[in-house]
Amino acid sequence: MAKDAHHKQTSKIKYLNEADAAVLDAILGARSYGNESGPIPPKSAGRAQKIQSLLSMLEQDRQEPPAEDLVQRTVARSAVGAQQRRFAEQVQMLTQPQRSLGVSWGQIAAAACVLVVGWSLLMPVLERNRELKQQIACASNLGMTHAGLGNYAADHGGMLPRRKVVPGANVLQVGAPIGNDGTVHSNSANLFLIIANNYVKSDKLACPANPNLPVDLSPDAHDWPSLGQVPFSYLTPHPAFQIRIDGHPNLAFLADKNPLIIVRDDQIVFDSSKSPYSPSQAHGTPGQNILIGDGAVQWTITPTVGRWGQPEDMIYTPHNLKHLSGTERPTSPDDSLLTP
Repeated sequence: MAKDAHHKQTSKIKYLNEADAAVLDAILGARSYGNESGPIPPKSAGRAQKIQSLLSMLEQDRQEPPAEDLVQRTVARSAVGAQQRRFAEQVQMLTQPQRSLGVSWGQIAAAACVLVVGWSLLMPVLERNRELKQQIACASNLGMTHAGLGNYAADHGGMLPRRKVVPGANVLQVGAPIGNDGTVHSNSANLFLIIANNYVKSDKLACPANPNLPVDLSPDAHDWPSLGQVPFSYLTPHPAFQIRIDGHPNLAFLADKNPLIIVRDDQIVFDSSKSPYSPSQAHGTPGQNILIGDGAVQWTITPTVGRWGQPEDMIYTPHNLKHLSGTERPTSPDDSLLTP
């Protein structure tokens, strides 16, 4: 019923005939030029008067001024519509199996997996390359340290750096205070002499692989503050004699840190869980740089130096000993014992 009523109501709409339309066009054309009236088709005066009356009735309708925020609301509505369109496009993009570029999400996921796998394979190579660079830089620093040892020896009767050591002292006690008479405990304090006397700069007497290298050392320091900051293990002095730099070409003077010496419960101790043949792990891989008496720096997997016609010498323990308490000393002038 409602549909039929609407049909009857809309069927009453009347349209202008051609004559009335021509008169209306003429009147509106004249008004567009600012004239109240103008030329009209012949014999159309009556039609023109009726149309003028109708137009005057429309002009009497009250015209409300537009709202002040009409522009703002229109712009805001347009922005909302644009955002809705973008959101709809994003949803469509995610739901479609393939985009216009011809790349499916499955292909993108497969490419991402390839990148992840490739990166996982590349990372060990990059890490090993970094370790190798540090190993080479470490060897270079050991070579410069040998030059500093040579300069020190030239000023001290050809002898290697050596302080007055407390009799029976534990040479593992890095950072122990110096005595009033200048005596020391730790073996690292002997090596520190070439830094304290400016024969070698602290940044050169250093292994780049050591993450605990000191940023700044006190000018009046006599030792490194802690075991972690010590860059290398140094030849422990023999109690009965001094070692000349030019008299022992096959003796190990310096090497990467002794792996058997660790910190446990705030104490520097020997790690009995390791074999005395354990190589250093300073470079992330088993092996160590060793500076020997003739100035050569060699990389070895086992912590040993060889002599012509003699057994290999373990550099981190004395001859025939498998444990360190810190009071041990080399068993002979040809025995390498590098601590701490």
